[in-house]
Formats: sequence, C-alpha cells, structure tokens
Amino acid sequence: MRNLTILLFILVFQIFGNNNQIYQKNMSGVAVVLSDQGSGSGVILSRSGYVLTNYHVVEKQKQVEIFILGGETIETGYVVKSDKKKDLALIKIQNSKINLSPIKISKIIPKIGSEAHAIGHPNGEFWTYTKGYISHLRDDYEWSYDQKFIMKADVIQTQTPINGGNSGGPLLNQSGNLIGIATFGTPENEGLNFAISVEEIIRFLKY
Repeated sequence: MRNLTILLFILVFQIFGNNNQIYQKNMSGVAVVLSDQGSGSGVILSRSGYVLTNYHVVEKQKQVEIFILGGETIETGYVVKSDKKKDLALIKIQNSKINLSPIKISKIIPKIGSEAHAIGHPNGEFWTYTKGYISHLRDDYEWSYDQKFIMKADVIQTQTPINGGNSGGPLLNQSGNLIGIATFGTPENEGLNFAISVEEIIRFLKY
C-alpha cells in the first residue's frame, strides 16, 4: 500500500511538474500585442524580434505596441506580413531593448488526444496558463468574425480554453513547442476552441 502511494505521488508530481516547466520555459516567449483593436497575444519567434499573432488582433494597422515580460518599456512593432484569409500576421519589433526568448516551432504534427497547452492574456489577465487536449484536426475550416469575410485554414480543435485576449498566443505540445496559434472559441460551447495549425504557420512564414 505504501509503495502504491509513493508511485501515485511521483506520477502526480511528474504531471504537474511538467505543466509548470512548460509554463516557465515559454512564458517569456509570449508577448502582449496592443493595437486599436484592443489587446491580444503574440508568439516571439526569434531573437531578432519577429512576433507571430492573428490578423484580427492587428487588422489593417501597420504599427502596434508590444510588451514583453521583463521589459520596462513598451516596444514598437511593425506588421511586415499578413494573411487575412488564414488569420495570421507577422510583426517585427523595432530595436528591442531586451533579450528575447523565442518559442520553438514544432516539426511534429500533433495528434488527436495529445496534450495542448496555452499561454495568453484572456480579458487582460496577463500570462495565464491553461491545459487541455486536441479534440480534432480540421483541414480547410471556415469561420467568420463579422459574417462578411470568411476565413479559411487548417485548424486544431481543442477544449483548451481560448478567450478574448488569448488570440495570437501559442498552443504548445507536451514538449513546450509551438503547434498552433490560439485563434477563437465559441461562447455557446466552452469546450470548442480553435487554433491555426503549425502546418499553416510554416507555410505562412515560408512564403
């Protein structure tokens, strides 16, 4: 009985310890993106200052403000590339004054049932961590924010919570690598949330 208790303790410690490691490893790689649309999240991709987010976080703006954990000032960022259809945008921080901590992009396609970790700023609650699982992988999924323009991309369906302010933040695998960009949830179905897939991210960054 005592051995069983010890084994259970070790298992619980490993599970929660790993979650904490994922958060600690990647929290500095998650930026706050401030625009005329409000605030969203962004993923630092390189030490040279590239930040990935959703198009709907920046819309048509060419210049936004970026706040990074550990920074004492707000950085200026310029939107250098965007794809409205795929809901992705790339920002370049101008002359960053602090050392940046990029998040590594996963080279492994996630599988249904695998862990999905998110870090973002839902409703102004900065650097919030949530965990869930991948419910499905959906190709050429369509959605709209205003019923006028239809967006279409390969997405990851997850029950990991995605709320306003999480948009543009990372969805991470159990190794802490980027597998998606948290994009939108459905208020009427709390367990139905979506992230732009890593395959779309790689294609966007490549071309």
